[in-house]
Amino acid sequence: MVSNCNDCGIALDTGTNNVVITNVDVSNCSEDSAIDLWESSHNTITNSKIHDSIYGIYLDNLSNYNSITSTIISSNSYGIYVRGSDNNILYL
Repeated sequence: MVSNCNDCGIALDTGTNNVVITNVDVSNCSEDSAIDLWESSHNTITNSKIHDSIYGIYLDNLSNYNSITSTIISSNSYGIYVRGSDNNILYL
């Protein structure tokens, strides 16, 4: 469990690729996103709970071909934010 973070709960930054995030509970990231992907591709987020943060999941700046499945995203200011990123798969 990742909770009460002042920044990102989990950050996958430039060039972080092919990471699997599974069975995590991320909450109360009051200043940013629960899970942040920046220039990170081919990652998987599955069977997780993302809640009570500013952004639930933030996909930005060439974060392509990521898969988000079987994940509960609730009670965030913004659930999933996607900008400048293509070919992502979302099956919630």
